[in-house]
Amino acid sequence: MLGDNTFLGAFAGIGSEGVTARVPGSFEIPAELRLEVDMTLDVRVGLRGAVDWFPTTPSRRGGSLLSPFADALGVSTFVRIGEASPCGCPGRLGRGYFFALERREVMQTAWLGFTFGVEADFGG
Repeated sequence: MLGDNTFLGAFAGIGSEGVTARVPGSFEIPAELRLEVDMTLDVRVGLRGAVDWFPTTPSRRGGSLLSPFADALGVSTFVRIGEASPCGCPGRLGRGYFFALERREVMQTAWLGFTFGVEADFGG
C-alpha cells in the first residue's frame, strides 16, 4: 500500500497455459506488475503489465512483438465502479462492476480483449 488509496504490487509464479491446438499448452513462468488507485470511494482504476516465459515449449518462445526478452506480453487498464467502505478492520471492502481493456502478445500475434464482470476486493 502506498498511502490510503494506492496499491503497487509485483507478482511471480508458475503455471500452465494453452488454447486448443492453435496455442500449444506449456509450463509457464509469469511475472506481473500492478498499480491500482482509488480515485474516489466509488471508482478504482488500475494498470497492469505482465510477461510470461515458456521454457519447455520451443514454439512459444520469443512470441512477444514488443519485448525481446519475453515469450508473451500483456498490458491492460481497468476501472471498477462500485462501493468501497470501511470494514471494521484495517482497510476497505470494495465491490462493483469491472471493465478492462487488454493487449496481449502471444506467438508473434497481438490480441485485443475487453472484460466486463463483477469484482470484490479487500485492501489493508
